[in-house]
Amino acid sequence: KLQFLYFIVKHTMPVCPEDMHPHSCGSIRHVDIDVEGGSKAPQKRRSIGKEGGDTVLMINNTLSHCPMEFVPNDGKIVKWYTCGPTVCDMPHLGHCRTYLTFDIIRRVLQDYFGYEIVMCMGITDIDDKIIVRTRQIQTFLEEGWSWQDALKSLTEIGGSHLCEEQTTNLARRWLSENCMQVPDPLSTVPTSPKTRLPGNQSAMDTTPLTREMERHFFADMQRLGIRPPTVITRVTEFIPSIIKFVERIMQNGYAYESNGNIYFDVTAFTKKHTYAKLMPVCSGHDTKGTLTGNCEGVLYCNVSANMEKRHPKDFVLWKNSKELEPKWESPWGPGRPGWHIECSVMASEILGENFDIHSGGEDLKFPHHDSELAQSEAHWETDSWVNYFIHHGHLHIDGRNMMHGLKNFLTIQGALECYTAAQLRMLFLLHPYDGAIMFSRNSMNAAMQQEEIFSNFFKVVDNLLGNDMTSNLSGRQSWREPEKKLNNLLLETQAKVHSALCDNFATPLAICHLRQLSKGTLDYISQNDDIRVLLVKSCREYIQKLFKCFGLVDDTVEDGPCYLQAPAERAFKTEAVRQTVDCLQDFKNNIKTKLSELFESSECVPLEDLISSLEDMCDDVTSDLAQVGVIENEDQTWQYTPPQPGSQCRCESVATPISESRLNVLMSLPTLPPLDN
Repeated sequence: KLQFLYFIVKHTMPVCPEDMHPHSCGSIRHVDIDVEGGSKAPQKRRSIGKEGGDTVLMINNTLSHCPMEFVPNDGKIVKWYTCGPTVCDMPHLGHCRTYLTFDIIRRVLQDYFGYEIVMCMGITDIDDKIIVRTRQIQTFLEEGWSWQDALKSLTEIGGSHLCEEQTTNLARRWLSENCMQVPDPLSTVPTSPKTRLPGNQSAMDTTPLTREMERHFFADMQRLGIRPPTVITRVTEFIPSIIKFVERIMQNGYAYESNGNIYFDVTAFTKKHTYAKLMPVCSGHDTKGTLTGNCEGVLYCNVSANMEKRHPKDFVLWKNSKELEPKWESPWGPGRPGWHIECSVMASEILGENFDIHSGGEDLKFPHHDSELAQSEAHWETDSWVNYFIHHGHLHIDGRNMMHGLKNFLTIQGALECYTAAQLRMLFLLHPYDGAIMFSRNSMNAAMQQEEIFSNFFKVVDNLLGNDMTSNLSGRQSWREPEKKLNNLLLETQAKVHSALCDNFATPLAICHLRQLSKGTLDYISQNDDIRVLLVKSCREYIQKLFKCFGLVDDTVEDGPCYLQAPAERAFKTEAVRQTVDCLQDFKNNIKTKLSELFESSECVPLEDLISSLEDMCDDVTSDLAQVGVIENEDQTWQYTPPQPGSQCRCESVATPISESRLNVLMSLPTLPPLDN
């Protein structure tokens, strides 16, 4: 009941200053829940000062079930581990929710509070889902389909809600309807790196699939403007460390072997430690080990496993590999690691036996993160492996969970075809990171409206400031009452934004305060003729600074509003601009050459011939521009459309007659020597 009340209070707090006092959150009493389900004394929360002088950064630590002051182990250095993707499918909107959310928090910690972040991301490149997907691809290869088509069919079908046989049959039907079989099955090789898993003694190699999906994942992260981690760890590169880690747990008396499988002994662990610190309620209800068993993998037989376990809650650390599955030699026979053990080993190997932050989705609290905590504490014989756990809330698509079976599964690439990376980021900024987010047309429209408000602010202010600041400083510069009022608004906004960010990264409040500052600045501009541009510039620079901190403005932008563009997107547009300039430069040179020939010629050239020649040059440059995506509309305006590979340019199929505007341009050229006719 206490957890339910805590959930209701947390997720019904208004997020706009129009609805609440901006510091009223500080009066909420957060209750800590112990393992037995009782309540502990409420933890007193440090007050947040209005001016930000005594403000400290408070984080909603899901490990302690209450906000805590953020104090890293090593001064300004923050060691952070985040669970990475299981690279068996295309990156989807759930990945966007996770890594875009934590990128915002990381940027605030790094760019606003000045911490140095050492982030480790663990990549799961071996598990049951990866084995099943590799097995399906191998089946299609043997039937004569190409590797790329086999992977595409399984991606299109999805099938996470179906059994392996059903998914394979649906994918086979999709292949027969959309693709052609390759004549020689032996010629179908994957395009991904031909590297085998180190130490893998099985004929099955999952590397082509995992490396390809990993490549797609980091490409999408780049398109979203998400900063890369400091270090990437793959499970298959830590097999020896995992074996040693498990051996240490067994030596400490918290694990046992059964038929080549190693299980964690929850009963033995709870004699000295606490199990399920994050979700004690789930652990209390999971008396039959249903939740624990469901997370062991689709190839794991829960019924037979329970016969091997000493207690239903025990979970597997090391699996005895079946026939044709990837396997590594171990003291207990050929096998592969369980799911939970990988993160414990990789995080401990890189960050040590105690680090600052562990992050992930709310759905990973139990049993994954609780099992991570237990086996790490069992290995190190400690009760403090992680200091702060932060979990983001769920993502719902039009009110429902995202599933292939519900036909609402959306990849990141598909989302970016409809919305920009900045608009998706704005959506997340408008919601508490640890609350649920509804992804729908209405919520995205709200995010786009916020973006439009700030975009209009930058346009108006930049138009006022211009390129030459000195020309705007010739008039009177002393402050009157309107300037004092705007300056007070700026100072209040800075204090309120600081308090909001210190209050568990309350970005919705911060955005609201920035919006009020932008409105106050525009009101000042519209209501005064003699404007103090330096004050307006200060307001603009502060909003720009926060936008860059949130990732709405590209890191490389020094001045001017430039909404987020990933490096690959910027490089593409930069190349398009270069090609456009080259076309126009050639056009200019051709005209110069033609005019030079006319001036140097002793013969008179009819005006009609000159116009015809220049008209041909105009048609040529129109054709050249169309090749790089710069298209002329019927109303003689121009637009940029990225050219599609193999598509016919518009100018190739439709002749462009000379227009009146072009004729006016031609007739405005410098006066030529007298010509006949």
